[in-house]
This record gives sequence, C-alpha cells and structure tokens, in this order.
Amino acid sequence: MSKKKQKVVCYMRVATREQLNDREQELRQFAKKHDYEITDFVIEQRSGLAAYSETLNGLLQNQSVRNILMPNISGLSRNISVLQGILRTAEKNNKNIISTDGSCESYPIY
Repeated sequence: MSKKKQKVVCYMRVATREQLNDREQELRQFAKKHDYEITDFVIEQRSGLAAYSETLNGLLQNQSVRNILMPNISGLSRNISVLQGILRTAEKNNKNIISTDGSCESYPIY
C-alpha cells in the first residue's frame, strides 16, 4: 500500500514578478523530492519589510491548511518582531512551516 502524500500550500512573497518562476520551480522540485502534494499556490507581491500580511494571516488561520511550503524564512518577513508573531501564530494554529532552504529548522511541527 502506498504512503499518502502530505498536502502543502506553497506561499511565496516576491518583491518583483521576475522572482516568481524561479521560486515556483524550486517549490515544485522540493515537493516532488519530498513526496508532498501541492494543493495551492498563494503569491503576494510586496516587500519583506512590509507590515504583517492579511493574506498570510488568512493562510495561518485556515483550518484546512496544515503545511505551508516556502523558499525561505525571509519570505515571511524581514522584520524580526513581525516574524516572531507569524511563527507564534503558526505554532498556535498547529501549522507546519517548511522551507526549501532549511531556514525554518524549528518547523515543521509534527
């Protein structure tokens, strides 16, 4: 019997649209290598220094999402206070944050 793939939603924050294709390919390759099933892509075009994202917050609150795959932790925020709040929200809502570069070492939470 085959093992059921874990489902992931890919989250990308990009400052420019040029970054989009490379990051999408990186996420697809990582998901394939680690046997994840991508169910959706959530893409935001905004600065990493911007305040907390309503789109990301919605993803963290979404009961049907368990795993969030992203290229790196700086995709969440480059502001350390905002980043800490995001990670606390993820933990409180039992979300696994998985980064392709390993920068989210304390996650995933299984």
